[in-house]
Amino acid sequence: GNDALNAVAELPDGDLLLVGFRTLGGVASRTLTKLSATGTAAAWTATFGDSSGKHGAWEMISITSNAVILAGLKDKPSDEEMTFKSYGNAGEGKAVVMQLPLSAVTGNTAPTASSASWTKTFGDFMTAKAARALSNGNVACLLWAEEQGASAVMLSSAGDVIWGPTHHTTNHGEGTDLQVPADQGSVLLFGHGP
Repeated sequence: GNDALNAVAELPDGDLLLVGFRTLGGVASRTLTKLSATGTAAAWTATFGDSSGKHGAWEMISITSNAVILAGLKDKPSDEEMTFKSYGNAGEGKAVVMQLPLSAVTGNTAPTASSASWTKTFGDFMTAKAARALSNGNVACLLWAEEQGASAVMLSSAGDVIWGPTHHTTNHGEGTDLQVPADQGSVLLFGHGP
């Protein structure tokens, strides 16, 4: 199939989590794959489906001391332009951010959507490019939509909107990543000009 891995993160035990999408039966679904630290065989792959016949992908993954945060898109009508980060944007779909408890990925069984602590969808944005946790459990996210450009939003530890989304015009170019400095007093957006 037409599969892709977009990001990787290391678990505390050295195992790896890879995110992207897998195409089965003509439908691209968001995937989370666990690789053992001692080998290259996949321990499991979790597939997160979307509305019937719609496509999706995870763009990034972030791991904290007690959670796994995933960001990407869902409900994309076609599997064309499944491009990510600086190479491009998906062009359609809905931005989605999901938080799983770390315990949901450390075992030998793949998590499901019902394993999530919370899932937040942003219908006015086409994808969530990045998400980073703060020490208090809040999550800063970078969203993208062609009409609005890069936008930041802060979610609570329960997945509720605290502030944002901010709407930076497309004059600011394309945001490709987001970081929170050690003092956690600001949110930094990275990318390139128009």
